[in-house]
Amino acid sequence: MKTPITATELCEQAGYSLFHYYRLFQSAVGMSVMQYILRRRLIHAIYEIRCGGKRIDVILEYGFDTYAGFYKAFRREFDCTPSTYIKKGRAKRPYKLNLYKDDDYMVSHKKALDVLKHWKLENETISDVYHESNGEKNNRAFYVGKNFVLKFTKNYDEAKNAIALCNAIKGVAILSESFDEKDQAKLSKWLEIYRNILWGYDSVVKLTNEECAALPYVVMADQLVSTAWFSEQDKYTELFEINKRMTQWLITISDKLKIN
Repeated sequence: MKTPITATELCEQAGYSLFHYYRLFQSAVGMSVMQYILRRRLIHAIYEIRCGGKRIDVILEYGFDTYAGFYKAFRREFDCTPSTYIKKGRAKRPYKLNLYKDDDYMVSHKKALDVLKHWKLENETISDVYHESNGEKNNRAFYVGKNFVLKFTKNYDEAKNAIALCNAIKGVAILSESFDEKDQAKLSKWLEIYRNILWGYDSVVKLTNEECAALPYVVMADQLVSTAWFSEQDKYTELFEINKRMTQWLITISDKLKIN
């Protein structure tokens, strides 16, 4: 990241023409090769600055001529200032991407806007999604205006499974990016939202007595499966710990997950 890199050099090493290399890279990664290099340099630079590196020395090492140039590129890429990014705890140690894994696929704002045109939402404001627990950016999800979240996947089976899961739990989402057992106000609010979702569904499609009785088990099954998955993902260690605590709390209030 600290040495000059050109697309021409990369395509020659890969054995492709420049045009073909650009197309392959865009398809595999979700953004152009030079945008990807810029993004990785910004991520590495801001982490070193957060760790105490002198700003001007760090940005020069990563190929920026001035701090003003780094600042503009950073704001354009992350929609906030470098200092705000650090204060919000987002400047984490960069991890090596595995482009063979679907969850390391990246999507640019331009790509997101192109997709939103299908629903005539291209004029909505889009913003990045950050995990509250660890400050990491979700490379495949965006907030769209105030009412929507847009998420991408290359894995068709993943999309089908997500749809099936949503249908199975009747719209009840329980995974959390933050959890505080002592924050009774927030926990009460969670239960209120949970019940309102179910009552809203019940007002449209009447739940049977058997379905009402099964709700706590459906919720717990979803939570356990998802938390178990987090436990096997190195970069989701914090999310695993958070949702493990939330699972333990859900067990203690299982009776409150029922609706009459």
